[in-house]
Amino acid sequence: MKIDSYSKDIASTATPENMVADAGGDQFKFARQVLVRCPAANTSDIKIGNSKRQDFTVAKGTTHIFPTPNGAGQSSRYDLREMFVKVGTNGDDVEIILVDATND
Repeated sequence: MKIDSYSKDIASTATPENMVADAGGDQFKFARQVLVRCPAANTSDIKIGNSKRQDFTVAKGTTHIFPTPNGAGQSSRYDLREMFVKVGTNGDDVEIILVDATND
């Protein structure tokens, strides 16, 4: 099982950013499980969603676990290219752990 982790600085409150863009390393496309942490040091909570709408809140100092989806093949993992994060304060961070990350 391949695990990847990184911290991402979100530059602007006006622009949601893709979770894996500029993440360095392999910039994996898929993962079976995703953990998203909003550091307690952030000024605001973070919001997660797609490229058009980010309405799911992860509060400061907490972690949200996206569990392994039930299904087979492509449907049993998250497409990281479709997951976006937005912050309430310029420069806040998001910490991400990808479990069983892959490009296949």
